[in-house]
Amino acid sequence: NIGATKVNFHLYSEENLGNKNVKESVIRNCIESLQLLVNYGKQRNVGVVLEPMAGKEQIHKILDIKKILDSVNGLWINFDVGHCFIFGGMDYTKNFSLEFNDKIGHVHMSDNNGRSDEHLALGKGRINFKSVASILKKINYDGTVTFETFRGGLDKINAVKSREYFLKLLNSVD
Repeated sequence: NIGATKVNFHLYSEENLGNKNVKESVIRNCIESLQLLVNYGKQRNVGVVLEPMAGKEQIHKILDIKKILDSVNGLWINFDVGHCFIFGGMDYTKNFSLEFNDKIGHVHMSDNNGRSDEHLALGKGRINFKSVASILKKINYDGTVTFETFRGGLDKINAVKSREYFLKLLNSVD
Protein backbone atom coordinates (compact mmCIF):
# COMPACT_ATOMS: atom_id res chain seq x y z
CA ASN A 1 0.00 0.00 0.00
CA ILE A 2 2.97 2.36 0.43
CA GLY A 3 4.36 1.76 -3.06
CA ALA A 4 7.40 -0.28 -2.06
CA THR A 5 8.84 -2.41 -4.84
CA LYS A 6 11.33 -4.31 -2.67
CA VAL A 7 11.51 -5.61 0.87
CA ASN A 8 14.77 -6.62 2.54
CA PHE A 9 15.04 -9.54 4.98
CA HIS A 10 18.04 -10.22 7.19
CA LEU A 11 19.65 -13.65 7.05
CA TYR A 12 20.35 -14.01 10.76
CA SER A 13 20.25 -16.82 13.27
CA GLU A 14 20.70 -17.10 17.04
CA GLU A 15 21.45 -20.82 16.65
CA ASN A 16 24.90 -22.43 16.96
CA LEU A 17 25.81 -22.48 13.29
CA GLY A 18 29.10 -24.23 14.07
CA ASN A 19 27.04 -27.41 14.37
CA LYS A 20 26.59 -28.74 10.82
CA ASN A 21 23.13 -30.25 11.49
CA VAL A 22 21.87 -27.03 13.06
CA LYS A 23 23.21 -24.95 10.16
CA GLU A 24 21.59 -27.24 7.60
CA SER A 25 18.29 -27.03 9.50
CA VAL A 26 18.48 -23.22 9.60
CA ILE A 27 19.20 -23.10 5.86
CA ARG A 28 16.24 -25.43 5.12
CA ASN A 29 13.94 -23.27 7.24
CA CYS A 30 15.19 -20.14 5.48
CA ILE A 31 14.50 -21.68 2.08
CA GLU A 32 10.95 -22.67 3.03
CA SER A 33 10.13 -19.31 4.62
CA LEU A 34 11.71 -17.24 1.88
CA GLN A 35 9.86 -19.11 -0.87
CA LEU A 36 6.58 -18.28 0.88
CA LEU A 37 7.62 -14.63 1.15
CA VAL A 38 8.74 -14.44 -2.49
CA ASN A 39 5.45 -15.97 -3.65
CA TYR A 40 3.50 -13.49 -1.52
CA GLY A 41 5.61 -10.61 -2.87
CA LYS A 42 5.04 -11.68 -6.47
CA GLN A 43 1.29 -11.37 -5.94
CA ARG A 44 1.86 -7.74 -4.91
CA ASN A 45 4.70 -6.86 -7.33
CA VAL A 46 7.20 -6.61 -4.50
CA GLY A 47 10.64 -8.21 -4.79
CA VAL A 48 12.20 -9.98 -1.83
CA VAL A 49 15.87 -9.27 -1.12
CA LEU A 50 18.01 -11.32 1.29
CA GLU A 51 20.72 -9.58 3.30
CA PRO A 52 23.40 -11.75 4.94
CA MET A 53 24.17 -10.18 8.30
CA ALA A 54 27.57 -9.11 9.58
CA GLY A 55 29.29 -11.39 12.02
CA LYS A 56 31.42 -14.42 11.35
CA GLU A 57 28.98 -16.57 13.35
CA GLN A 58 26.25 -15.92 10.76
CA ILE A 59 25.55 -17.64 7.44
CA HIS A 60 28.09 -15.91 5.23
CA LYS A 61 29.82 -18.62 3.22
CA ILE A 62 29.16 -18.01 -0.45
CA LEU A 63 28.22 -21.68 -1.02
CA ASP A 64 25.59 -21.54 1.76
CA ILE A 65 24.11 -18.31 0.41
CA LYS A 66 24.18 -19.75 -3.12
CA LYS A 67 22.26 -22.80 -1.90
CA ILE A 68 19.51 -20.54 -0.55
CA LEU A 69 19.37 -18.33 -3.66
CA ASP A 70 19.37 -21.31 -6.03
CA SER A 71 16.57 -22.97 -4.02
CA VAL A 72 14.23 -19.96 -3.84
CA ASN A 73 12.87 -18.98 -7.25
CA GLY A 74 12.67 -15.20 -7.55
CA LEU A 75 14.81 -14.31 -4.51
CA TRP A 76 17.31 -11.45 -4.81
CA ILE A 77 20.45 -10.75 -2.77
CA ASN A 78 21.51 -7.56 -1.02
CA PHE A 79 25.14 -6.77 -1.77
CA ASP A 80 25.96 -5.18 1.58
CA VAL A 81 29.50 -3.92 1.01
CA GLY A 82 30.19 -3.35 4.72
CA HIS A 83 29.04 -6.84 5.67
CA CYS A 84 31.10 -8.42 2.90
CA PHE A 85 34.21 -6.57 4.05
CA ILE A 86 33.73 -7.90 7.59
CA PHE A 87 33.30 -11.45 6.28
CA GLY A 88 36.60 -11.46 4.36
CA GLY A 89 37.95 -8.12 3.22
CA MET A 90 38.06 -6.98 -0.38
CA ASP A 91 38.66 -10.53 -1.70
CA TYR A 92 35.35 -11.74 -0.24
CA THR A 93 33.60 -8.55 -1.37
CA LYS A 94 34.74 -9.07 -4.96
CA ASN A 95 33.98 -12.82 -4.93
CA PHE A 96 30.49 -12.20 -3.49
CA SER A 97 29.62 -9.59 -6.09
CA LEU A 98 30.90 -11.68 -8.98
CA GLU A 99 29.17 -14.87 -7.76
CA PHE A 100 25.79 -13.16 -7.34
CA ASN A 101 26.07 -10.41 -9.97
CA ASP A 102 22.86 -11.43 -11.74
CA LYS A 103 20.95 -11.80 -8.45
CA ILE A 104 21.83 -8.47 -6.81
CA GLY A 105 18.55 -6.71 -6.10
CA HIS A 106 19.86 -3.96 -3.84
CA VAL A 107 23.16 -2.57 -2.52
CA HIS A 108 23.96 -1.27 0.97
CA MET A 109 27.01 0.94 1.30
CA SER A 110 28.81 1.98 4.42
CA ASP A 111 32.40 1.91 5.52
CA ASN A 112 34.02 0.06 8.43
CA ASN A 113 37.40 -1.09 9.69
CA GLY A 114 36.77 -4.79 9.10
CA ARG A 115 35.82 -5.79 12.63
CA SER A 116 32.24 -4.62 13.13
CA ASP A 117 29.36 -3.05 11.22
CA GLU A 118 30.22 0.55 12.06
CA HIS A 119 28.07 2.20 9.33
CA LEU A 120 30.68 4.89 8.75
CA ALA A 121 30.51 7.40 5.92
CA LEU A 122 32.35 6.23 2.81
CA GLY A 123 36.07 6.98 3.04
CA LYS A 124 36.12 6.89 6.87
CA GLY A 125 37.09 3.22 7.19
CA ARG A 126 39.24 0.70 5.31
CA ILE A 127 36.98 -0.38 2.43
CA ASN A 128 38.36 0.33 -1.04
CA PHE A 129 35.31 1.97 -2.63
CA LYS A 130 37.15 2.63 -5.89
CA SER A 131 37.33 -1.16 -6.21
CA VAL A 132 33.62 -1.42 -5.31
CA ALA A 133 32.77 1.15 -7.99
CA SER A 134 34.80 -0.84 -10.50
CA ILE A 135 33.03 -4.07 -9.49
CA LEU A 136 29.56 -2.54 -9.86
CA LYS A 137 30.48 -1.13 -13.27
CA LYS A 138 31.91 -4.50 -14.35
CA ILE A 139 28.68 -6.33 -13.47
CA ASN A 140 26.55 -3.52 -14.98
CA TYR A 141 24.62 -2.94 -11.75
CA ASP A 142 22.03 -0.23 -12.31
CA GLY A 143 19.71 -0.71 -9.34
CA THR A 144 18.95 0.81 -6.00
CA VAL A 145 21.57 1.73 -3.38
CA THR A 146 21.16 2.70 0.27
CA PHE A 147 23.96 4.62 1.98
CA GLU A 148 23.78 3.22 5.53
CA THR A 149 25.82 5.90 7.25
CA PHE A 150 24.11 6.39 10.57
CA ARG A 151 26.91 7.05 13.02
CA GLY A 152 27.92 10.30 14.63
CA GLY A 153 24.55 12.07 14.52
CA LEU A 154 25.00 13.40 10.98
CA ASP A 155 22.95 10.75 9.17
CA LYS A 156 21.65 12.84 6.29
CA ILE A 157 24.89 14.76 5.77
CA ASN A 158 26.95 11.52 5.83
CA ALA A 159 24.58 9.85 3.37
CA VAL A 160 24.70 12.79 0.93
CA LYS A 161 28.50 13.10 1.18
CA SER A 162 28.88 9.33 0.73
CA ARG A 163 26.67 9.41 -2.34
CA GLU A 164 28.66 12.30 -3.85
CA TYR A 165 31.95 10.52 -3.02
CA PHE A 166 30.77 7.28 -4.65
CA LEU A 167 29.44 9.00 -7.77
CA LYS A 168 32.89 10.60 -8.28
CA LEU A 169 34.48 7.17 -7.96
CA LEU A 170 32.01 5.66 -10.43
CA ASN A 171 32.86 8.34 -12.95
CA SER A 172 36.61 7.78 -12.48
CA VAL A 173 36.74 4.00 -13.13
CA ASP A 174 36.47 2.11 -16.39
